[in-house]
Amino acid sequence: MVKNNTVNFLKKRKVFNSQLKVGFNYIILKENIRDIRKLCNYIEKINSESESKIDFLTLREDFGSVTGHDLNVDMERKYRIDGFLNVDDRKYLLDELLYVEEFKKNKFPNIHIDYGYALQGLLDKKLDYYLVRATDLQVTTKGYPQLSVAIDLFGDVFLYREAGFLNRKGNESYIIGRLEENNSLENIIKNHLKNHEEKTEKNSSRFLDSFDHLITKLLWQAKEDDDVGISFQHGPILKRSKISKIKLGNNWYN
Repeated sequence: MVKNNTVNFLKKRKVFNSQLKVGFNYIILKENIRDIRKLCNYIEKINSESESKIDFLTLREDFGSVTGHDLNVDMERKYRIDGFLNVDDRKYLLDELLYVEEFKKNKFPNIHIDYGYALQGLLDKKLDYYLVRATDLQVTTKGYPQLSVAIDLFGDVFLYREAGFLNRKGNESYIIGRLEENNSLENIIKNHLKNHEEKTEKNSSRFLDSFDHLITKLLWQAKEDDDVGISFQHGPILKRSKISKIKLGNNWYN
């Protein structure tokens, strides 16, 4: 059904809006790590049947959105899987990513493949390269709203991305305000930064996605450096003080 809908959509795209970008997001789990080559063939078949092209593919290693949770937390979750990718899994995954790159070169050279932070490191042959995770004690209710927030359909503004799901148990601790006619996002963030009293909560790290974990760890590292007299510009993060024009996230196709 997904394939047929995609093929039909791509055919319509040529008529109504040829500039529209279409792609797939694929989360790599233990259970589907051996299906990546099938994904390449799947895209090739769609391209052939639609006489068009898929523009982008976003590949991500699962970062705990459905794994590694205490069974007493998020009890309403209907689907859980067992564990993260181990070293052997990552060795196998590296071969699969190299296959994807070769397939891309031969079959669809113009597709944009976004590997994200962790998979790009693996593709660069850094086998031990994986994303760090912040602990509950590092996940604060002050957050870093200057960098990123999530907003749900009610207009509630959440400090962390995985918290921004309707009625997710415990996420109310990370709501900093609600967008209303007389309450702008700018005002909500300024008020929160000015008035919020800092605290941490148990089982809070489950409300962070990979971006939130990474930013939290980097800022805690900077704080610890400062506590011992190491300036931000001279900390251990490579090129920390260099101003660079970079693209964060997978929104290149906007």
